[in-house]
Order: sequence, then C-alpha cells, then structure tokens
Amino acid sequence: MAERYIFNKSLNRRVPRWYWLAFAVAAIFSFTVFVSPVKAQEPLLVDPDAKRNASTVTTTVTNIDFTQAANNTAVTLVSFEGQAPKFQLIESQGKVSVTLPNTKLGEDQLVELNVADFGTLVSTIETFEDKDGARIEVNYSGPVTVQNMVKDGIIRMA
Repeated sequence: MAERYIFNKSLNRRVPRWYWLAFAVAAIFSFTVFVSPVKAQEPLLVDPDAKRNASTVTTTVTNIDFTQAANNTAVTLVSFEGQAPKFQLIESQGKVSVTLPNTKLGEDQLVELNVADFGTLVSTIETFEDKDGARIEVNYSGPVTVQNMVKDGIIRMA
C-alpha cells in the first residue's frame, strides 16, 4: 500500500463544476456591488404648488349682499356659482377676514362697499382676489360676535 488510499468514498469525489460556476457568479456580483462607485441618488424635487396649480377654479362669487336684521344685527350674504368653498374665517382687530381658496370673484365683485349708513357696527365690506383665491374683509367698530352658516351655496355671516 504504497499509494495513499482513502476508504471514505465521499472524500474521493471532486467538487461538481456548477459549484465553481455559482461561486464565480457570486464573486463577480459581489465585486460589482461593493467595489464599483456608488452613484449619488438624484434628489427628488417636489413642486409645492403642484396641487394648487392642478386644481381649477370651480367656484365664483356672484353676489355680496348686506342687510340689517330686525334686532339691528348686520347680516352679510355671499352667493356662489358652483359649490360653496370651504372657507377660513378670522376675526381680529376690528376686521373679519373670510378667505375663500380656489375661488374667483365674479364681474363687478371686486368692490369696497360702504355700509355705515345702515346703522350697524359694520362700516365697510371689501373684496380681494389673488392667484390662490378670493378674500372678503368686513370692517367693524365695537364688540361683535360673528356667526356663520352655509346653506344652498350661500355663506351667511351675522
């Protein structure tokens, strides 16, 4: 027994070729992943006005009416063509500001109404329009409590 002989038959076999092929593919893949320069990710630019620009103006102020109720209360009615928008009402420093997003003013609605002759605490009603929507400002003097209601496409502020 001059030659070395291994009695365990599983140790006499050579490793199959597909092991070497799988090892070579894994090595190449690892090399390309870890050694190649990492490309910086392009920053994703988001337009903050995209939603605003995509939405179209679907609501138009058609009429602003001022009346005096029976108990000497000032009532302002704002009528719309289309659905009444969700509005923001802010009362401070002698002024009630109603912001109407995605709304435009109708013809002859960009006005300043002097309503001091009605004998209420309200002195003027002024309208503004910009690219984001419309705004109505009601100027008053004295202590007031503002109540608002939306019904049938009309905003009622008393």
